[in-house]
Formats: sequence, C-alpha cells, structure tokens
Amino acid sequence: GQQALWRGLPLRTFGRAVYAKPDFVSTQPLAEFFARPARPDTAAYRDFRAYLLETSQVAGGFYSGRARRQLLRQVVDMMLAPDDAYDALARGTAAPRQRLRAVT
Repeated sequence: GQQALWRGLPLRTFGRAVYAKPDFVSTQPLAEFFARPARPDTAAYRDFRAYLLETSQVAGGFYSGRARRQLLRQVVDMMLAPDDAYDALARGTAAPRQRLRAVT
C-alpha cells in the first residue's frame, strides 16, 4: 500500500490501514475505481510519511545483519529518549533522527 502511495498510484483499501486516509486512499465504489481511479494527493502523503518516520517508523529490517544493526540503533535511541516521540514533535522539541552507521 505505502509503496503505491509513494509512487503516486491509485489505491483502494479493504479493511484497516494506518495510511487509509481520504487524501491518499480512494473511497470510490469499486466499479468507478477500476474505470477512473483517483490518484492520491502525493504532497499530503509525503507529509504523513514524514510524520510516521519521525514518530513511529524505524528504518531497518529483520532479514540481514546490516538491516538489524540499523534497526537496533534507532530502537535503542527511541527507547532511551527522555520524551515520547509524539509529544516531542507536538512541542517542537523533537531532535532529528541520526542516520549513523558503524564504520569498521
């Protein structure tokens, strides 16, 4: 779903999704969606994505050592942060996430 939105492709959801917002996801009836799909508001989606990246999403993955190291670095920082990410962003005190990697 988010890959389609990132690329500006029309998207229809069936069920719940964090990105199922009227600006991004079509609410058209199916026949209309397949005949004339409405494109998402890409600027609004990019703002929403930036919010997610700042508050709850972490880069990395589970399937490679490199991706796990990237993930763990950010998760530890988030867990040890003095403020909740949502509160810090709302107050304007959120520090930018550091994009660090170990050099060996």
